[in-house]
Amino acid sequence: MGRTVVTAKDAARQLDAFKAARKAAAAEGSIASGGLPPPEKPDTYRDRLMKYIPAEIVAIYLALLNLIKGAEPAKTPINAIEWGLFWFILAVTIPWQLKIMKIAKWQQVAVGTTAFFLWAVTLGDPFATSWGWYQPLYGTAVMMLFTFLIPLFEPEKA
Repeated sequence: MGRTVVTAKDAARQLDAFKAARKAAAAEGSIASGGLPPPEKPDTYRDRLMKYIPAEIVAIYLALLNLIKGAEPAKTPINAIEWGLFWFILAVTIPWQLKIMKIAKWQQVAVGTTAFFLWAVTLGDPFATSWGWYQPLYGTAVMMLFTFLIPLFEPEKA
């Protein structure tokens, strides 16, 4: 199972390609199905939920934030480092999803990047220490709704 979300349309396209390859192989007198793997089934709500959240990115961000919190505040510009870390990880999220996780749909990459952003806001720092209006409940409420609703979205083939 790859990380790209498989929609019903994707599964239908794969099935059509598989059938066409088998038909061509049968016409040639070959038993092979053209080297194509059998078509995948569309992802369920739970599958899409797992594929949309870049858990590895959130985990490394959380680990690095906790590492920074252990620094001595008098000698370390903690807030500046936290902001730098946030922007760096946010920027890395896109190529990481494309190259490492091999996600082929730009809509899914956008959803994963948005998910990281919302998780970062929910975690608090550096947002909590930079803005007086910040309340943890804002990020938490939005993250909960996003996580609940986003698996209803099925991205189209890129």
